[in-house]
Amino acid sequence: IPIYGDETLQFSYLYTSEDTGLKAEVLAEFVWLVGLVVTYLLVSSLRLTLVSRRHAAQLSFNALHDPLTGLPNRRMLETVISSACTRARRDRSRIAVVFLNLQGIRLINDSLGHATGDAVLKEIAQRLNCDDMPEGVVAQLGAVEFVLLMFGVNDEQAQACTQQVINKLSCPYDIDGQRITMGVSAGISTSDGYVDDPM
Repeated sequence: IPIYGDETLQFSYLYTSEDTGLKAEVLAEFVWLVGLVVTYLLVSSLRLTLVSRRHAAQLSFNALHDPLTGLPNRRMLETVISSACTRARRDRSRIAVVFLNLQGIRLINDSLGHATGDAVLKEIAQRLNCDDMPEGVVAQLGAVEFVLLMFGVNDEQAQACTQQVINKLSCPYDIDGQRITMGVSAGISTSDGYVDDPM
């Protein structure tokens, strides 16, 4: 198209084949499919992470607690007693460690079965974890051995609390319609925290 003088205006056209539209559709579907796969992988990875965290927490709990009663075990008690001694030294207070031994669990297991003995141990753990106990930790050392660690108590308070625990554990247990009683003995050790070997 001539424009003033020697200058001309030219038009050019670019033609594309019809199958380019098909390629664009395939590309869009491919991008959507890749996005779907990436989303699935991210969700699966998140799910596996949550499951692994849950299993790790359960393994950590099982390593430090009795599987039947859920009470801290000996391994955790060692750490807690060491920390309690440090706290007693810092606060210039006293701690009391009460060792409880139950008499009769083996007889219950032998005569009534281990399921009944397990039910009694669970009931004992519940009685020891009640709200009227002083500040402290209850742990299970063995099948019939429990430890009660109390913070900030003097000798008289430790003795009074231990007598309450003995009375509470000596009360009869009603398991599957059977009335079960057992004996409890206790030993008390108090300290200001200045000990070489807390355990």
